[in-house]
This record gives sequence, C-alpha cells and structure tokens, in this order.
Amino acid sequence: MSWSTLESDAGVFTDLIENLGVKDVQVDELYCLDVETLQQFQKIYGIIFLFKWKKQADNFDGELDYASLDELYFPQQIISNACATQALMSILLNHTNEIDIGNDLREFYDFTKELPADLKGEALGNSELIRCVHNSFARADPFISDESRPATDDDDVYHFIAYTLINDKLYELDGLQPAPICHGKCEKPLFASRVVPVIQSRIAKYPPNEIRFNLMVLSPDRRRIIQQDPSLSDTEKTAILAVEEEKRARWKRENQLRKHNFVGMFLELLKLSVKDQIDKGTWNETLQQRIQSHTQNQLEKRNA
Repeated sequence: MSWSTLESDAGVFTDLIENLGVKDVQVDELYCLDVETLQQFQKIYGIIFLFKWKKQADNFDGELDYASLDELYFPQQIISNACATQALMSILLNHTNEIDIGNDLREFYDFTKELPADLKGEALGNSELIRCVHNSFARADPFISDESRPATDDDDVYHFIAYTLINDKLYELDGLQPAPICHGKCEKPLFASRVVPVIQSRIAKYPPNEIRFNLMVLSPDRRRIIQQDPSLSDTEKTAILAVEEEKRARWKRENQLRKHNFVGMFLELLKLSVKDQIDKGTWNETLQQRIQSHTQNQLEKRNA
C-alpha cells in the first residue's frame, strides 16, 4: 500500500511517535530561527525541516559523508511520501541511547541496523506498523482516485529532512541523498549556534518571496522536565503543567478532526435544508431569487 502525505504539524508528529511506542519525546513548532529561541529548549534531539524540493544536486552545503554509513542509522528514502516519518526515524534511531523508542521500534532497529542504507529504506517502507501509524494521520480524502500521476516540474513538491548531532558532528539526514551530509565538528553546547546558519544558508538558496518553510524541534517531554525541575515551586509546576496538558488536549482534538471525513455530514445538512424549503413551499421562490440575483450581478459587472 502507498504512504499518504502528512501535514507539518507538531501535534501530528508528537502523536505519531507516541503511537509508535516512543516515550517522553515531544515535537514543537519553531516559529523563529535564531540561536536564542533554540537555547530555550533544555535539550534538543534534532530538528525537522520542511521545504519546497528542488532538483538541483547542489542544493545543500556540507559534504556527503560515506564513511559515516557504518557508524549511524541512515535509511535512504525508497517510498514516496514517506519523508516525514523518515525524518523522524533519522533522529529517533540515532539516539536510542537517550530515547526510549519502545519495544516495536527497538525490534525494527535491531533487525535493520546492520543493513546498508538502501535496504534500511526498503525495510522502513515495508514496515506494516510504521506505515499504518503514518497513514493514520493523513487527512481524510472524500474523493479517492484509482489513477495517480508522477509529479511534474510544475508541481509543488515538499520534502522533510532532519538535522541532529551524532558523535559530536552536525549531520543533515536527507533520505534522497546517497549518504549523510556532514557539516563538521559540533559539540552539544554549540548545536544551536551551528545549526541556525546551516538552515539559513539552505533557505537563502530560494527566491526572497519563498516563505513556505517549516521547522520543528524534537525534545524531551516538557511535562517530565517540569515535574523534575527543583527550581520550580509546586504552584508554578501546576500552572505550567496545566498549559501543557491543554496543548495536548488541543492536539488530540485537532488530530481527531483531521481524520474525519465531513463530506457526508455536509450532504445530509444540504438535503435537510432542501427538504425544509420544499416542505414550506419556498424552494421555487428561493431558486428564483438566486437566479435573479445572479443575473443582476452579471448585468452590473457588464455595465461596469
């Protein structure tokens, strides 16, 4: 089966990784790309970057690091539309010593970690668990077509990639590339100051009027951090946790709405409205009014 496209949304990505069994990790939108904003996060596992994909092979800085293929987890993207989950996996499965990825992902990781990059990508694309969880967050499509066509140069194609620290090096993990892209040595305290100019340079390759970018940060669950923070009083913890829980509840509600197909409801409401007008004997009158209004509008446009 195919993979659906995913919306670049913090609530979607947080629920997705939780449904895969990952514990105590959340995703947050990054509305401002600067060092100070990133430093507000106590710890960052990685950053996911969404951008309009361009064909140019030199659309990145840094160097392809083929030697690192034996050291880190890098799956090439084999399946279309899988890049969102692939970017998540590129971060999660390179930090298994810090993140509790759960039993299912642990089994997948142990089974695939010694495979070459292309077979890692094949395994990820053919994982029933990962694909089903990924597709469960796709927006409901009321009109399903049996026909599909490949993307053309005129289509807007968007792509997810990941930035993360591995072995004190800053890596750009893009499944469409043959190997990880290394941006040089980087210790954890310097991550924010190093990754910001790298992403800014990537954005600068686009025309000034191109604003369709999105950034998300993977970090530890903020609720756990708050609960373990000795500098906060119980009252402060309660207030901050209430905000976090409200955010989670909003995410849950929004994700439920994403998955629901409202076309049936709209059709039923339309039927009820028409039936009500017919029962009241106002249907013909209403239809005539619409025709007259449309005709009048057309005449006014023509006269103008």
